Amino acid sequence: MKLSAEQKNLLRQLLALIEAGKLKEPITPVPGNNPTHFAIYLRGDKSFHFKRISDLDALCDAGLLTYRWNRQGTGKLYYVTKEAETAVSTNFATPKTAVNGDIDLVELVRVMSGGVIEVDPWSTQLDLDSVAHDPVQRHTVVHALVEQLLAFAQRELPWELFMPYQKQVRALQDLLLGAEVDNGRLHIFAHHLAFPADLTQRLDFSLQAWVYLYPLLLIGSTRLGVEELVISKR
Repeated sequence: MKLSAEQKNLLRQLLALIEAGKLKEPITPVPGNNPTHFAIYLRGDKSFHFKRISDLDALCDAGLLTYRWNRQGTGKLYYVTKEAETAVSTNFATPKTAVNGDIDLVELVRVMSGGVIEVDPWSTQLDLDSVAHDPVQRHTVVHALVEQLLAFAQRELPWELFMPYQKQVRALQDLLLGAEVDNGRLHIFAHHLAFPADLTQRLDFSLQAWVYLYPLLLIGSTRLGVEELVISKR
């Protein structure tokens, strides 16, 4: 995700306040006098003011902040990630990814399915790198792939197998749409969803599921910046 200059500067300021001992995590923004402004209380200094709470959420989408809800469930409490320190220290240099960002996900799905699977409501072309790093595009594409995967699985699996399969697919969806992608969990999902334990003899199921899974895993691996995602059947 591309951050604005204001969002980058906000992160720099928050880190500087933490390093100076004036700000302690969790970062707790509260509405200011102006409805469009927010304040963060500091130790021994005037409150820190900023304009948009959405900037904190954008930093979360970029993996530079994370959050949890307060006890009342009415507001988010933010935390700085290790990646934030690296981003600020390198002036937000974009790490080079070895995954081919020129991959067209629409064409990929068409080729893998032999032209059978439609990709509506996608556009005629979707660049993998753009989808992986744009939270709006990512949500649209991941949601479409997940729903198609679940529709296929529901047709193919008995109910007692579909329910745990659906739970794992939803967990993969949450991982791909979250602030950070865990490489270990990504590999676990890839293995279990492509080769369910009770369907080891159903090669047709694995091949069809892979049409949806592979693009999903590519999105996750592109966010990680890894060269390739190797899945082995154990």
